[in-house]
Amino acid sequence: MKRAGVGFREHTGWAAMVALGGGVTAPVVLARSRYELSEGDLPRAVYHAARQLDLENAGRLVQQVGLVARTAAESQLRRTVAELEAAGYEVVGTAVAAPRELPADLSEILGSHPLVHTAEGQLFRGALAEATGLLGLRVTRFEPHALYDETAVRIGASDASLSAQLTGLGRALGPPGQRGPKEAAAAAWLALAGSERRTSPALEPQD
Repeated sequence: MKRAGVGFREHTGWAAMVALGGGVTAPVVLARSRYELSEGDLPRAVYHAARQLDLENAGRLVQQVGLVARTAAESQLRRTVAELEAAGYEVVGTAVAAPRELPADLSEILGSHPLVHTAEGQLFRGALAEATGLLGLRVTRFEPHALYDETAVRIGASDASLSAQLTGLGRALGPPGQRGPKEAAAAAWLALAGSERRTSPALEPQD
């Protein structure tokens, strides 16, 4: 089987997903999708909503949204893996943005607007990483601000060359200016390259 990597770029309540396959030097887009990580009347910005509740109910709401996000991520990733396998590709892993450190005390998070924003992103990053683990796949974590630099280093290309190749993937990544799919593609490239090269300490895959 040929190899494929799946990359994610999370947003509030959803994530851009891109799968790349083939050779690491010149992969092709195999799939692109929007993973929905929320459902029904549940708030996407759950920590913002939780600030309006007492602490006990706030905790319950956060747990509920987190469970829904993980379940949705697992279901959609399982479908993506099955579709890629049917097309002759083995998914070697995913790449998800690195976790952020947060206080253990929920009240401390809810009392800080910057921490609330950080926690929103962390919830959906965590759901994607946990879904990857549930499928028995390798997950590579990356720092969003250094994604393109890290990908270029991993594949042995210059930043300019990487940018040109991502642009060259064309319409499969969506209209020009859509940052999410392009970042998800770079993440997928990281996942694909990670099956051939040992990761740097900063990007060591995490369980």
